[in-house]
Amino acid sequence: MECHLAGILGSFNHNTSAFPLTGGHAVNDCNSCHANGYANTSTVCASCHTNNYNQTTNPNHTGIGISNDCAACHTTGPGWTPAAFPTHSNYYVLEGAHAGIGNDCASCHQGNYTNTPNTCSGCHIDEYNQTNDPAHATAQFPTTCADCHTQSSWTPATFNHDGQYFPIYSGQHQGEWDQCSDCHTNPGNYAVVTCTSSCHQQNSTNNEHQGVGGYVYTTEACLACHPDGNSAGSFNHNTSLFPLTGGHAGTDCASCHTNGYAGTPSDCASCHISNYNQSANPSHTSLGLSNDCAGCHTTAPGWAPATFAVHNNYYALQGAHIAIASQCVDCHNGNYNTTPNTCDGCRIDNYNQTTNPNHVASQFATTCQDCHTQTACSFNIRSDNTYPLTGCPCHCFLLCAMPSEYTNTPNTCEGCHQNNYSQLPIPTMYPWQFPMTVQAVTLQIQDWRLPASQFINNYYVLKGTYSWADQCATRHNGNYNTTPNTCDGCHIDNYNQTTNPNHVASQFATTCQDCHTQTAWVPSTFDHNSTYP
Repeated sequence: MECHLAGILGSFNHNTSAFPLTGGHAVNDCNSCHANGYANTSTVCASCHTNNYNQTTNPNHTGIGISNDCAACHTTGPGWTPAAFPTHSNYYVLEGAHAGIGNDCASCHQGNYTNTPNTCSGCHIDEYNQTNDPAHATAQFPTTCADCHTQSSWTPATFNHDGQYFPIYSGQHQGEWDQCSDCHTNPGNYAVVTCTSSCHQQNSTNNEHQGVGGYVYTTEACLACHPDGNSAGSFNHNTSLFPLTGGHAGTDCASCHTNGYAGTPSDCASCHISNYNQSANPSHTSLGLSNDCAGCHTTAPGWAPATFAVHNNYYALQGAHIAIASQCVDCHNGNYNTTPNTCDGCRIDNYNQTTNPNHVASQFATTCQDCHTQTACSFNIRSDNTYPLTGCPCHCFLLCAMPSEYTNTPNTCEGCHQNNYSQLPIPTMYPWQFPMTVQAVTLQIQDWRLPASQFINNYYVLKGTYSWADQCATRHNGNYNTTPNTCDGCHIDNYNQTTNPNHVASQFATTCQDCHTQTAWVPSTFDHNSTYP
């Protein structure tokens, strides 16, 4: 009757069944759940909501292995909210002060359940950084808060002083302190610890500590010899001003502290002056080397390996030599006394075997630095050598750069410039019969221009105002083949335009040299009797 109240086919009252329809389940479309009929319809959440479970990413249900029993966390409220998380302790135990926020998920997760850290410092790093009593960051406390704190509150807190820093609950200091400030004299900074205060001030002057080399009355000095706080301790030399390394390690104290511990020197020479004086390879005294052994040597046994920072005082290592600066044996072969400091001292074989050009046959000097540097080769030709390089820049650079054969290089102009001589059209060399020994023309060749006129007068005598032959372009205008060699050839305009007297009207001859010289137009001469008797 509950389903068929009128005695006829009626509606099913689901709320009286074993699966009441509440929240998001309250629907009128029976087929949405009973698509395959009404018999044996599952009441397990996952039978309908497995896709929701698999696709959920905040948090990722499959990723962290959450149960697919939806009802364990969710109600039938739409949107799967609100939800509970009774298995929170499986991932992070909420206890103490954390227990009170168990239902306020947003206070820790802020809507994001995927990347929420599960370490103390993940949430409380700001508290760690801002705590200054003691200053956790300054004291370099670990960020594993649980080492000292509980989830109940920050205080009271525990601190494993013995295991982490210094034994005060055990050993000699047990029961010798009343409060933290006995040693932590600056309560605002627990990194400051003082031994030589009211407890140990007297130890700074007692006989036991007198004469301890390098001893200073500080906490660091105390801990260097008494790392566990006990009166019996060993002196840790490596925390002193003179660490023991290399050949010094394992040295018997008495071998250095022969006169006690007070005033023991720390300079090398005070112990090793005999080694310095007796060194023969090289002789340190002869070369005037510094007796500051550390300038070249380490504390490695046998004084090796060693460096030689003052090498340039004896022979400057530059260019290609820099690369071998640390490979002493390449030049010294184990003997540092007879190593030459001249180029040929090491390179005479290179000199003798060089054939391009043949240095021996050419009688080149063995002072290699005249032509070579430590980086590369240059050929510094001087006026007293085989061929002086002057004038044209190509003589200064290209003659060395271009050929690959230096032995048979000619030393005459035509030896290199015969083609230039033959092909030069202005002026044509052959018709003018310029000498082939071009150096006879000029010793200062510059772009084939001739600054001297040693043979030009064979064609036209240059004197007077024309003696500045090096300004050839002024008269030739770049054409040396058709330049006239008569006065009127160049000065006919001057002839035609002269009116005092009028040369044209008077029918003066155009042979200007009859009256004028090459020095100037005036003064001039005039054969008056022959012209006008």
